[in-house]
Order: sequence, then C-alpha cells, then structure tokens
Amino acid sequence: MLKNKLGRRSNTDLERAEIAAIVIRSKDLSHIDIFSHEGFKAFTSICWVICTKWAGRERRYTTGRGPVSYARPELIEGWMERQFARLNAIPPDELKDPEQFAKYAAGLVNEMNAGHPFLEGHGRTIRVWLQLFAQACGHRLDFTELSKERWYAASAIGFDAGGTSLMNAIKVAYDPSAKQPSRRRRC
Repeated sequence: MLKNKLGRRSNTDLERAEIAAIVIRSKDLSHIDIFSHEGFKAFTSICWVICTKWAGRERRYTTGRGPVSYARPELIEGWMERQFARLNAIPPDELKDPEQFAKYAAGLVNEMNAGHPFLEGHGRTIRVWLQLFAQACGHRLDFTELSKERWYAASAIGFDAGGTSLMNAIKVAYDPSAKQPSRRRRC
C-alpha cells in the first residue's frame, strides 16, 4: 500500500478515491498543452495532487514489468520529449482519420508505457490523457469494452513486443462536433 494524502488503508479504497479525484480534476484542463511533455506532467500533477505528494514528479529509480525495466530515470525526460516531438510531427489531417489516429495513438501509448515516468497511476493517467488527446483530434474513445485486465494485457504486449493491439479494444469514432480543448496545436 502506497502512502497517500487521503489516509486510505486499502488499495481498493485508494483506487476508488483516485478515480474520483481524476474525474473531478480533469474536467477543466483547457490551460494545459496536452501536446507537450511539460503539459503531460502538469496534467498528471493536477489529477493526482490530492492523492500523493509526488504527483507529476518523474521516477527517480529504475523499475519495470517482470525482468524488463522501464526507462532509466535519467533518460525519462528525453524519452518523453521525443515521443511528444514525434506526435507533433504528425500531420493534423492524418489524426482525423479514426484508423490513422488509432495507429498513432497505440504507438504513442506503447512508448509512453516504456518510459513509464511516474511511480503510480501511470495507466490511469494515460487513459484520461488519451481521451483528451482523442477529443482534441475530433474523436470519441469508448473504453466500455476494455476492462482493466485487458488494458494491462494490451499494455504488456505493447511493452514487451511493440504490438499495437491496445487500440483494437478501444472504439474510436470521428466526431466533428467534439468539443476541442484549448491548446497550442490543433488536429
């Protein structure tokens, strides 16, 4: 059980409180540039600050999934900067097509998972960020058929083998009327 500001003593209670906090705190993030590493860290900090002291701070030690480690702490910032540079190099029109969006988003999520900058809450943060990214590109993501177990399995496949099956379980629909958050780059 991780130390937390909420005084929760079970993982189940803490997870419920975290989800509620993320939903509430992520309602108005229009001032954050979701297309930048700094914006991603700020987004994480805003969503998690009421739960943990380290919200938005990158890991300072090496950890991983099974025998394979995530990016070493000294490499995280550069790794994440490169992922956002790649994202910003994609022609905006390509991100309007649901299939192209899914392809790029799956690859980006795989790379962000490999970097895994945060100690706790990385997966939940990525899912909320991914919905904001989709919305900014005119899409709606439907996670209803994607259980936590399937997300973890897809993330493991992406991390271990670079597979992009993650988006196969997420319904992506282009929605030209989707409210686009204010940010520097528009899709």
